[in-house]
Amino acid sequence: MDFFKKQLEQQQGTLLYPERYPYAGGKDRYACFFEDPDRIKLEIVARRKD
Repeated sequence: MDFFKKQLEQQQGTLLYPERYPYAGGKDRYACFFEDPDRIKLEIVARRKD
C-alpha cells in the first residue's frame, strides 16, 4: 500500500484522511483514499494479511 501512496505523492495527488492512513477503511483493511487532479475521489483497498 505504501507503494501506491508514494506514487500518489509523486503525481501530486491529494491524500484523503491522512490521519487514518492506512486503516481508513477499517482495522481489517489497508486503504488509501485520494483525489485525482480532476478531484475525483478514488480508493485502493486490500485485505490485511496476518
